[in-house]
Amino acid sequence: MSSADSQDYRDLARSLLGLLELARRTLSDEEAPSELVGRVTGHLGCELSDIVAVHERFPIWDHVNVHHGIEAYLARYGSEGTWFGMATGMMHHHQDLLSRLALPAPGPLGKAGSASYGTAATGPDTDTEVVALGLIATTAPGGAPVVIGIRAEREFGPPYGELEIMAADRAVASAARTEITRLTAEHNVFRGQLLSFGQSEHHGNELVSFLPRIPLAAGDVVLPAGLLESIERHAAGVGDLSAELRDAGQHL
Repeated sequence: MSSADSQDYRDLARSLLGLLELARRTLSDEEAPSELVGRVTGHLGCELSDIVAVHERFPIWDHVNVHHGIEAYLARYGSEGTWFGMATGMMHHHQDLLSRLALPAPGPLGKAGSASYGTAATGPDTDTEVVALGLIATTAPGGAPVVIGIRAEREFGPPYGELEIMAADRAVASAARTEITRLTAEHNVFRGQLLSFGQSEHHGNELVSFLPRIPLAAGDVVLPAGLLESIERHAAGVGDLSAELRDAGQHL
């Protein structure tokens, strides 16, 4: 064997060793927890396999109210850091956030990125920024760590969003969900507004619009005598019986 051939074999051997080392590192990276998983498990203090999640599905037009409920929850119970997100390229509509975390995610797919945001109306002439896809670390009402996740993408997929609470204990996650649901109702932006509901062949009854409230006195309404009073009794008079209805286990 000539010295030139010997050198070629050495170069080939070094290249093969380099490829084997690269393969080893790649496999090692895939097996190691991703940055995103580490952020969630580090806050919850348990392994990914020990995390439990509870869910709450909501119609997409109610997204703004759920967002307000979460914000009120975070204001009351605090948060660690800000909203963060995950890569969406491998997500499917039927897949929840915990299932997505469990998938192998080497490289950029495993990094904790920014949350995705959108805009939702809060009145005829006002709107607010809402989280469309993201997670945030906080605590349950009892003080145990939880991670809140929300997924509510309007452009694609089914006409509903999903609230997901992750914790090391199901009771802890359920307590956080119950409190968020309560605060969502308390901070509902639809209350006191005039609304119209439309229909879409693709997304169902989700087209909620705010209507401007026109100043109108009773004397400006032209109706036959007694009809306005009848309408008021039917539409608003039930409010006079609110205490009796609640005592009877009914709602307005």
